[in-house]
Amino acid sequence: MLNPEAMQGRGLTGVLDFVNSTPLGVMMDGTLAVHVFCCISGVALTYPIRTSEHRRMTAIVLLMQRYPRLTIPIFMSCIAAYLLWIGGCFRNAEAAVVSNSHWLALFYRFERTHTTKTA
Repeated sequence: MLNPEAMQGRGLTGVLDFVNSTPLGVMMDGTLAVHVFCCISGVALTYPIRTSEHRRMTAIVLLMQRYPRLTIPIFMSCIAAYLLWIGGCFRNAEAAVVSNSHWLALFYRFERTHTTKTA
């Protein structure tokens, strides 16, 4: 599947314009989806606080419930990514060359370095 930049490079801007002018264009707009998600999340997270008689306590309780639920998966995914990285399992640069994807080549571009402690 071609990304929008590749389609424009091949002179297919008419196809993009057609798709974007239909309801399908709205459904395929990832940026719009992220913005809508953020707005809905903001309302859903602040509504209990705004409607509570004890706003500070409600905010603290919500924080204590959400923080571990979000932090534990983030921490575990960082550990998994680190283990994959030190194991040499990232092949996105090679995949970017094969697939001609500039986007894929942007990630994990750092080199592993070994540091030694000196006395």
